Amino acid sequence: MNAKLFTINNVQIAILKVDEWKQKIPQKKIKKTGTEKRNIEIEGVRYLLSQFLPEHKLTYNTNGKPLLNEGGFISISHSKSLIGIAWSFDYNIGLDIEEIHERIVKVETRFLNDFEIELYQTMNDKIKIWCIKEALIKLYDDKTFNLKNELIISKIDENKWAGYSTKNPNQKFEFSTFEFSNNIICFNTNGGK
Repeated sequence: MNAKLFTINNVQIAILKVDEWKQKIPQKKIKKTGTEKRNIEIEGVRYLLSQFLPEHKLTYNTNGKPLLNEGGFISISHSKSLIGIAWSFDYNIGLDIEEIHERIVKVETRFLNDFEIELYQTMNDKIKIWCIKEALIKLYDDKTFNLKNELIISKIDENKWAGYSTKNPNQKFEFSTFEFSNNIICFNTNGGK
């Protein structure tokens, strides 16, 4: 069982498929605390780190944001079917993974502002906006954002987007998105300009 590695704009993204990974975890590694899903995610991240960043240890800041102890930046995300890490040694990174599913339409008014609702009608665009807003929260290391009004997203082309916070409008990030295994994967391709 191998993880899939993507390299885009000085960002490395390693992805595991949960169903394949779940069958490979040694039974002694499964903890008896927490949910099975959470334990699988933790072991999946450990596996990805051991395969791709063996010289690094994962630490966390006071807000719970993951960091690499030997320098560089890391972001972790998972969906129902994927576990992923993204890292860069050049700039802060935000990663989000979301399953492609129609349920996004039921909650769109909670995170899309009027401008976004008017311009972006497809389900995939709505999922991409959700992913980018989640990645922005990780980049800013701030979980207090109002998703609808304080995080602004615009589309450059089908898989290139831009986003920023109204709290810090001079720091604009560019994002790439792509589909993999019925999921949208989103990450920033710059450190904020």
